[in-house]
Amino acid sequence: MARTPRHRRDWGSLYANLSETRKDAKGRPLAIGFIAEYTAPAVNPATGKAWKGKRKFKKGMKAMAEAWLDSEHEYCMRCEKGLEVFKPWKQREEEKKLRAMTLEAWSGLWVEHYRKSDGTRLRGNSMRALRNSVANFVDALGGDRPLTSVTTADVEAMNTRLLEEKGRYAARSTYGKLKACLKEATEVKPWHPRLLESNPCTLPAPKRPKRSAQAKIPEPTPEELKAIYDRMPAYLRIGVYFCATCGGDRVNELCAMRVSDIDLRHRLVHIHRGLDRGPDDRGRLRIVDRTKNEASDAYVPIPEAIIPMFEEHIAKYTDWPEDPDATLLKSASGAECVSPNTFRANFKKAATEAGRPDLHVHTLRATFDTYAVRLNHGGTVRDYMAVTRRTDEATSVNAYQKTDSKRQAELVNRIGDAIINPDSDSKDEAKSREEKLLARIAELEKQLAENNHSGN
Repeated sequence: MARTPRHRRDWGSLYANLSETRKDAKGRPLAIGFIAEYTAPAVNPATGKAWKGKRKFKKGMKAMAEAWLDSEHEYCMRCEKGLEVFKPWKQREEEKKLRAMTLEAWSGLWVEHYRKSDGTRLRGNSMRALRNSVANFVDALGGDRPLTSVTTADVEAMNTRLLEEKGRYAARSTYGKLKACLKEATEVKPWHPRLLESNPCTLPAPKRPKRSAQAKIPEPTPEELKAIYDRMPAYLRIGVYFCATCGGDRVNELCAMRVSDIDLRHRLVHIHRGLDRGPDDRGRLRIVDRTKNEASDAYVPIPEAIIPMFEEHIAKYTDWPEDPDATLLKSASGAECVSPNTFRANFKKAATEAGRPDLHVHTLRATFDTYAVRLNHGGTVRDYMAVTRRTDEATSVNAYQKTDSKRQAELVNRIGDAIINPDSDSKDEAKSREEKLLARIAELEKQLAENNHSGN
């Protein structure tokens, strides 16, 4: 076997890179370039042996190979003196490329590695919202600028522009995502080194409006809800009262609901499904066994007032029990589920015809919340949170207040009666008022008799 030609050096080795397939006229391997190699002053934890620095250079690049070995020699000397921590040259090259990244390139990489607190990836629609926020700050700051060039003044100008052009909610959301994106760049992770020394997002986030335009919409009266219910297509109308009285269902949860999730015997509905179009938020709608957040996955009481409506709807407008996977709202097109946009469009049309064009589907959830607060007599904040499936209460409430399933059922029944049967007070409430009135009359009669007796 031919000996590989080597070039003498005081530090490191430089020798010919011989081809395994190409031969010269005498049958010897052809030299196709150079290999520069050295032993580093650090141990490879994977092998327990010293790191080997090795790099190939093309033919005619001997001077470049020599220069590379000289620079690596200087780097290794700094590492031996404790001035730097040794990293293999390929790792250093990758980090160098990362540090030269533009804002757009880094934000794209950040989105790719973005995970929720539980380590899972965002669902399609949430990922779309994240990408929209990223697109907002990339557009406002300039995506082709170096990541390291973003300053606090740039961020302040972005906030001002977004407040003017897109409003408080978009500005607040965009700033929050930019802050998280740049904070990631100040940290060291397995997939990237530290790219920024500090986060330029040091300003307070744009303030949230005290009340959104949506929150200012007055909730529908029971009479208006009944008018909307009557004007909805028969196969969809159950959704109006369902969202307004059963845990304030979101429209995605309503459209994903299967009949098997509803237990009329025990008056409970298990809300634990949602809709998804896949990781990229494209394609057909699919029912998935997960909700918006952990608190949304819950067993919620069904008010007695809506039980007959459920029974009639399930019998007339679903494929239950022949199809064990039958949905509560059956798609007229034969799809797996009714599209939320179909329900929204029909609700909007019915609300307009009922004289409330300002209403939208999410108002039904707000209506449930309003009645839950108004009718939660004697219950705790935890009872309210349980039936409305909220997560944003104070830690002390989460830790120390307990919830009571019986009180939840009573609260939901009061909500159902107030919305579906507004003219018929519950028998208990009517009886209680009657007993108090009779007791007051008896007390007054006793006082009158005592006065008459003392006067004589």
